[in-house]
Amino acid sequence: MKTLIRNVTAVLPTGCLTTSILLDNHKIVDIDPASQTACDRTIDGTGLHLLPGVIDDQVHFREPGLTHKEDLQHASRACAAGGVTSFLEMPNTIPNVTSQQRLNEKLALARQSSLVNFGFFVGATTENLADLKHAIRTPGIKIFMGSSTGDLLVDDQAALERIFAETTLPICAHCEDEATVRRNAEIYADSTDVADHSRIRDVQAAVIATRRAIDLATRHRHPFHVLHVSTAAEIPLIAAAPEWVTAEVCLHHLFFNVDDYARLGSLIKMNPSIKSFASSRARRQRFLACRCFSATIHPSTLVDVAVTVRIKFLCKHLTLRSFIRRRAHLKHACANCRKSRATSRGRKFTTGCSASCRRDNRENGSPSRGRFATPHVSKNV
Repeated sequence: MKTLIRNVTAVLPTGCLTTSILLDNHKIVDIDPASQTACDRTIDGTGLHLLPGVIDDQVHFREPGLTHKEDLQHASRACAAGGVTSFLEMPNTIPNVTSQQRLNEKLALARQSSLVNFGFFVGATTENLADLKHAIRTPGIKIFMGSSTGDLLVDDQAALERIFAETTLPICAHCEDEATVRRNAEIYADSTDVADHSRIRDVQAAVIATRRAIDLATRHRHPFHVLHVSTAAEIPLIAAAPEWVTAEVCLHHLFFNVDDYARLGSLIKMNPSIKSFASSRARRQRFLACRCFSATIHPSTLVDVAVTVRIKFLCKHLTLRSFIRRRAHLKHACANCRKSRATSRGRKFTTGCSASCRRDNRENGSPSRGRFATPHVSKNV
């Protein structure tokens, strides 16, 4: 069946263009077709925008192992509702995806339940180089240079050299220096202040790891992607890197900063951590140059967050999407005007704060070159 969308504002690589779009069986076959083009259905797109489907290159959907927090079916429904037509998931589920067998199991799960296209990274360990060299049906290799789930920590230089030198798949990495994080954790071992999470996983931890990873990618000429850049200090390193080094930024690192711990507490505790207002502002000023944005979704329950507050930093952290998803069920008191935020019909999130109060709260409150290699995405048909 042919469908014609007339007078819609289409977002194209060259910019926005008010035009008509012809689809044939849900596929775009022509842009600005002839006015007499025959079709079975016409949609008036006046005043509307037509955007390409989004590829979210870094998600954590928790299946298998932690499906009480999230699963592929519900996560993919959220993707479809939000215009995300493909997702690439990270390997730190339970069990970790570190072999072709585990990868095939994840692909089989997704075929049964995902509403959108999908791909799954294979995780690097210090012992699975052979698996990484022969992995197929995956968009690439994920390296955790800072602590993660199971055996997914690779901070040994010799192991990193072998992975960059002997594999061919694109590599992406969580860049936080483990030695720096551990040293800072000892300093703040007796602290119960959630804001110390950003002092433990500080700017230096991110910069050291990103510089180290870019050096590896440069020397071995290996396609490399820096995940969730969290500091302004990393931007010059990425800007000076070769064209096969790319990067992304996450919205929560752009719009939250350490001042927000007083208001949101562990709701914004994440890895890499939130940084200073000056750092987030500097990244916002450069965000238009960035080719890639990520949600970095780590769904968790509110019980997990409460436990995190009680026993500091030992539990899973709640990140932005989980907070947004559950915000209709929460009431927060504004520190400025003490007016309660409430819900409307359980859906719409509103606030009793004045416009000036919200503006004051906000005020307190990388570039990459080239393109990341085309990911392997499985179509859900």
